Amino acid sequence: MCPAMNTMRGVGVFPCNVVRVRRQCSRIHHLHSSFHNNNNGRILMRKCFVVRNSSSKLDDDAEADVIVIGSGIGGLSCAAMLARYEQDVVLLESHDVAGGAAHSFDVKGYKFDSGPSLFSGLQSRGPQANPLAQVLDALGESVPCATYDSWMVYVPEADFLSRIGPTEFLKDLQNYAGPEAVREWQKLLDAVLPMSTAAMALPPLSVRGDFGVLYTAAARYAPSLFNTFFQMGPQAALRSTQLLSPFSQILDSLELKHPFIRNWIDLLSFLLAGVKSDSILSAEM
Repeated sequence: MCPAMNTMRGVGVFPCNVVRVRRQCSRIHHLHSSFHNNNNGRILMRKCFVVRNSSSKLDDDAEADVIVIGSGIGGLSCAAMLARYEQDVVLLESHDVAGGAAHSFDVKGYKFDSGPSLFSGLQSRGPQANPLAQVLDALGESVPCATYDSWMVYVPEADFLSRIGPTEFLKDLQNYAGPEAVREWQKLLDAVLPMSTAAMALPPLSVRGDFGVLYTAAARYAPSLFNTFFQMGPQAALRSTQLLSPFSQILDSLELKHPFIRNWIDLLSFLLAGVKSDSILSAEM
């Protein structure tokens, strides 16, 4: 995924420079695949052209409908969608590579991700798809995805191959963390699995951590939420109100204290969102 986020047809990004983007195109594409230079200093890209300035200032006569600061996932998605709807976009980036936490880099033939590396739902469609998948779909783009059934885990307790699935992970917990970790993990599953029903009633794009959620989630999806809560029963519905709170609050309310469990949840939180469990919304987990 990382190389594909390097720039967009319709939005260009260059180090310490301001980039002017025409409105003809808007798709995310590989930074190194479709550019070529001509003699007048412009970088041509299919039907679009991006003007690269040698200083951090735009030309005096430059114009834009929208200026986006920062070319991380959020900035790229914002600029791409604006360009998709025929807006002139200027995207500012101080780093020499676009993508923020989603960009990759090569060292002696090895490719490294600069940030979180756990992605899910990129091949899904519809309201429950990964928000980035929805952006890519709107832009008419796709990202090559590989499916896998296991991953190699390196933690202080041991190095082991962990297979995807709750049953297999319980075996890993028993082998490398002990029966108390198994008990706490099962307690967590028993608490959050009913909550997942309520989480599925909210499209990922509607979930946010501020008062804007009253509009994006509560107001727009109130009927489906109330119907879901009614089917879940009072206890599960009450716990589901924690979906918009940090996931660590659920761990604390369940009195989960095993170091392996807390560290593992922090690891998953970081891989998903680049933050620990005290900063990720429960609905995202």
